[in-house]
Amino acid sequence: MALNYDLRNVKNYDAVWDENEMMREEHKTVIFATMNVNINEITEDNKEEFYVRHKLCCLASGHEPYLSEQAIDDLVGMGTNAKSLTRAKFKAELKQHFGRTIDHSFRRLDEDKAKDFIVKEYEPAERFD
Repeated sequence: MALNYDLRNVKNYDAVWDENEMMREEHKTVIFATMNVNINEITEDNKEEFYVRHKLCCLASGHEPYLSEQAIDDLVGMGTNAKSLTRAKFKAELKQHFGRTIDHSFRRLDEDKAKDFIVKEYEPAERFD
């Protein structure tokens, strides 16, 4: 499904566009982030929640937050067709994802240790040609 957005009710509409009347990259990024944070409309009441969810998603995936609070604030009034989740449901999904990430990391760590062990313990010390 394509992501659609509506900027008709954006409070700071002029800040979204550059001097060439192109949407600024940071605002495009906020629009796409609605799919990650599972908030499909930015309002005065939820803009801080949007930012916190973004930071949590980045933390869970090992990235630095890349959205600014100003870019989010500029888009108050925007709506998208992204999925929207309550805070409780979002937290549950994030915990599930974060748990998988942790499990995968430890699995990789265990595999790497096993490979190192096999190489060190079973590699011939001397070669006889």
